[in-house]
Amino acid sequence: MSKGKLTMKGQTFDVDVPFVLEQDKDGNASFKGTMEVVPYQFGVMKGEKSKSEKASISVEIPLKK
Repeated sequence: MSKGKLTMKGQTFDVDVPFVLEQDKDGNASFKGTMEVVPYQFGVMKGEKSKSEKASISVEIPLKK
């Protein structure tokens, strides 16, 4: 689990991103993680319906040998 801050459109929130380590048959490895955010909290979407809509953010960090 990685903890940090995410800022969009001047709004900052604490976030937790769960990561897993993945390795392929050639020995290449990377950390991969996905988290969900509510864009409305960042002022990205407007309207009553958008208050509950979520968006996924995925991160991949390749590791070098």
